[in-house]
Amino acid sequence: MTYGIKIAKPGKSVHSTDLRDLSVDMNTFSMFKLHSSSTTSVSFSAGDTEKSATVSHALGYVPAFLVYYKRSDESVERLLPDIPYGVDFDYYPWAYATTTGITVGYTYATPFNRTIVTGDNAGIREELWTGSAGLIVGNVSGSGKSSAIRLASVPVPKNGSFTLANLEIKHVFSGPTNSDTKYKIYGIDEDNVGTGFDWNYAKTSAYDARNQAKVGSWWNFGTDVLDQVNEITTRAGWSSGNAMGFIFTEDGSASDAYIGDDTDTYPELTIDTSGSLTISFRVIIFKDKIAT
Repeated sequence: MTYGIKIAKPGKSVHSTDLRDLSVDMNTFSMFKLHSSSTTSVSFSAGDTEKSATVSHALGYVPAFLVYYKRSDESVERLLPDIPYGVDFDYYPWAYATTTGITVGYTYATPFNRTIVTGDNAGIREELWTGSAGLIVGNVSGSGKSSAIRLASVPVPKNGSFTLANLEIKHVFSGPTNSDTKYKIYGIDEDNVGTGFDWNYAKTSAYDARNQAKVGSWWNFGTDVLDQVNEITTRAGWSSGNAMGFIFTEDGSASDAYIGDDTDTYPELTIDTSGSLTISFRVIIFKDKIAT
């Protein structure tokens, strides 16, 4: 009789026919044969969405494998597949095998360290019709007009280190002339902008002067506001979750060069906070073939 390797549990016999008495029975069940065990890692910076790395094996076929991973901000090591926190994933690790290597990676649904704050049409005030919701900035029939934007809750820290801040106004149109709209964009120089905001609020010293060429259809109008966000969040009274505001002012546009909106228009503020995250992987590759 031919036997493979058998290991019995304490007090049991290797000759037992009850599989529950055995810890290992390689005569009945084959075990994976180790090819290699190695480590690799990927690192995320603000704004990154996906990173990957590949461990080569040179086996010439697709082998069985196991992958463990560890985030640099956690003390635990996890085994793939790992289902994080529910169905609607914010981030997830992954791995796949080919005939030449095992590729491991990590993906964020929203870029790493990115905060996106979406407002509504009520968070926009235009000067053309005082107190009305909506945006209009530029020169309307020879008269310069301004607008103000308020985001009700911006969860970024006081004195944070930010690498990107962009304010986008969704669904706007250009005035009838083909000339550029010339404007300045300021922050509202307040710790926590109230609901009674308008274009007469105190402005930050930081601003950007820009030209916007006419666009022939509805589009999303975006502009950098990094310096303004830095100035607001270094105010003594700024706290994460406060309301933040911005002011667009006319800056010498030709008559009827302006940017306007309708009831579907809304603001969105995107801020990237500096920082890094490293994902370390241990990749265990077996000689066993799992695909041809």
